[in-house]
Amino acid sequence: MRVPIAQGLPWTIDEPECLIKPPVKESTKPVDVKLRSDLRAIDRAEFDHQVAEKLSLIEQQKMEMERQQKLAEEEEIRRLRKELIPKAQPMPYFDRPFIPRRFHTVTP
Repeated sequence: MRVPIAQGLPWTIDEPECLIKPPVKESTKPVDVKLRSDLRAIDRAEFDHQVAEKLSLIEQQKMEMERQQKLAEEEEIRRLRKELIPKAQPMPYFDRPFIPRRFHTVTP
C-alpha cells in the first residue's frame, strides 16, 4: 500500500488584501427601565398598608365597643343587685289600728 505524502499549497506572489476596519461605535448607555409590574407592586404595597390600617382601626373600635358594653352591663348588674335585694321592712305600729276605707262608686 502506498503512504500518501502531504503536499503544501503553491506559493503565490499576490499580496493579501487589507480589509478596512469598520468605525468603532460608542459604548451604549443602559436605559433605566421601569417595569409595570414594579410600579404595580409599589401601588399594591400602599394599598395593603391602607387596608391593614383600616382593619386595625375597626378592630380597635370593636374592642372599645365591647369594653363599653361590658362596663355598662357591670353597672346594670350592680344597680339591679342594689334594687332587687330584699330589705327588711320596718315593724308596723299597732297603736293605731288599720281601718280600710270604702271606695266611692258613682251610680248612674
